[in-house]
Amino acid sequence: MYKFAAYLPPSLVSFIEDRVISVKSYLEEKGILPKADEDSSSESKAVTQARDALKTAQDSVTSLKNKLRDQRADLEQDYGPGSIFRALKGVCITQDAGEYTYEHCFLESTKQNQRKGSNSVSMGKFSNVGTTTVEEVNTAGEVVNVEKMTIEYNRGQSCWNGPNRSTKVILECGEENKILKTAEEEKCVYSMLVTSPAACAGGEAGNDAPRSKDEL
Repeated sequence: MYKFAAYLPPSLVSFIEDRVISVKSYLEEKGILPKADEDSSSESKAVTQARDALKTAQDSVTSLKNKLRDQRADLEQDYGPGSIFRALKGVCITQDAGEYTYEHCFLESTKQNQRKGSNSVSMGKFSNVGTTTVEEVNTAGEVVNVEKMTIEYNRGQSCWNGPNRSTKVILECGEENKILKTAEEEKCVYSMLVTSPAACAGGEAGNDAPRSKDEL
């Protein structure tokens, strides 16, 4: 082509070169071609914008998948009869006992924290809501078996030459969420007596009770 241009009149060659430069400048301005001062390997503006749009869409899909996963996990979560413990999930209460502070975070975990220092031992992670039978003395002075609601935690920190720690939280009706007593029933197996308004009779039938899983 360059040899061919040698046979054309100079005015025509100049006209063609001006047209080529004009078209190239237009394409660079629209981002279709990289500008002359840019690295020859760089992408055009249009390609860069398309790549950014794709990444934004992929991030949005990832976010929606994470939300869907969380919603499914919430549907599978055991919140007790009538979902009475839904509002308490993550609410933490503590009890000072000697050199330790015991912590119960509803439907999450139980811990034994050292009062002097930062050492913390996991006493279990949430497992399920259940019931247990305990002996109580009634108003007539008789020993009777009473069924209590429980929240059970397992897979805690392992004991030396023993099992992983676990905790059974026994619930009683009370005006506030409070740990009354913590005991080690056997090696690394704990019981915790806790009061809560959620454990009161009829608490699961309130007007503000969250909807059940199938309704959600």
